[in-house]
Amino acid sequence: MALARKSNSATVPRRSRPAYSAVGPHAHPGVYLANLGRRIQKKKAVGKPLSAVEAYYAHRPHYLERSLRGPGLATATLQIILTCLRPLPLLAMVALIVLAEASTSALFTGDRLEDRNNRLLELAVATPSAPSTDAPPTLDFDFPTSAAFAAEASPVATVQSTGLVEFITGLIAVYRPFEADAGQLARQIVEASHRHQIDPLYVASVIAMESSFRSKALSHVGATGLMQVMPGTAKEVHQRHLGRAGRPQLTDPATNIDLGISYLKRLEEQYRNRDLALQAYNWGPANVDKARRGQKRTPQSVRNYSRKILERTLRWNKHLDRATRHAAELSQLLDTNV
Repeated sequence: MALARKSNSATVPRRSRPAYSAVGPHAHPGVYLANLGRRIQKKKAVGKPLSAVEAYYAHRPHYLERSLRGPGLATATLQIILTCLRPLPLLAMVALIVLAEASTSALFTGDRLEDRNNRLLELAVATPSAPSTDAPPTLDFDFPTSAAFAAEASPVATVQSTGLVEFITGLIAVYRPFEADAGQLARQIVEASHRHQIDPLYVASVIAMESSFRSKALSHVGATGLMQVMPGTAKEVHQRHLGRAGRPQLTDPATNIDLGISYLKRLEEQYRNRDLALQAYNWGPANVDKARRGQKRTPQSVRNYSRKILERTLRWNKHLDRATRHAAELSQLLDTNV
């Protein structure tokens, strides 16, 4: 057996050295040595013999003095810090629960921006300005409305496009305050929608959801441009459905809008339902077909995507109708006073 270094009175094997222990569950480990020191002092006072452990520590009084002094400043500080950090895991769990509740209450990260846009639109409608003299020519044509919101749609089915470019320009300015070509982009949206016989505000709502009117937006999967068209889909629509040769430039706003509307119209003709068409535009036609056959479950994010676009389109049409009526009343009032 290996022995400890020799002392004058007793030799104690290394394995017999007692480890630090505490009397109570919350006591400091130095309490053991403190009690041992008192026991050694009492035995020396009455002349009783010391045990091997007591003799070992009797010749090493600095161990006992250190234990009687208690923990040093660094040790005490560390104990205080650890005690303060003890409830942190619980606080972190509570914070995660709060964040989860906040994320589930907001269906999309753009909800606050949408509320801000609605307030700005309400202010714009509440204080309409007189129609501009250089407004674009009036284009009267019927825009299809969603069957899901037919009951809430405006009774006026035909929307006058006078001031439509200016209205969409204001929408773009809300999303992109420093966009220099907002007027040109709004005109491109209205012209492309007129060619394909689709509601320009519906197209603007899709663009706002997809790219927030950023013409050079690029997603992590490769979707590009205002309407986030995939390169493969753009090539197919460009060549097969539009009959054009070459590779389309998806970063060009006019080309991207034209391709996106064409693809969206093809999906509406395929499903005969605007809600399903929007889900296919966002999730892919193959996934929508599997979901209709019961082979897949439509994610809630896809449902929220289509619902939000349709609700926004209806709301923007109501804002435009109200602003148009206010502008017409103001123009009639000015003509009467003259």
